[in-house]
Amino acid sequence: MRTAMAGGLAFVLAGAALADPIPAVQSSSNMTIIGHSDLNGAGKGGVRAYSIADSYAAQEIGFIVDAPPKGNATNSIQINDVYVDENGLIYANDRLSGGLDIIRYSGSVPLE
Repeated sequence: MRTAMAGGLAFVLAGAALADPIPAVQSSSNMTIIGHSDLNGAGKGGVRAYSIADSYAAQEIGFIVDAPPKGNATNSIQINDVYVDENGLIYANDRLSGGLDIIRYSGSVPLE
């Protein structure tokens, strides 16, 4: 288990193999909306969390950028899909070679 944390998001488990689909609250390919929060996969930018309570002035409330896995031919991550389960755990996949990251939001602005 990784304990690294950046900007309100912390790894619970990184690089796990995906066995079964994970249910999401509301989701598109790269983002998940929870009430007034938006979590999205930003490719090389990792996972980003935004408060969209004011839709005209979204604020970043958390982020985490993982190092590229060893042996990755492009030497970069590619976070594409982000899902949030009923317990608030965030699941993000690296489409190149990083597998599945499980992340917990711990920022001061609640995801709601």
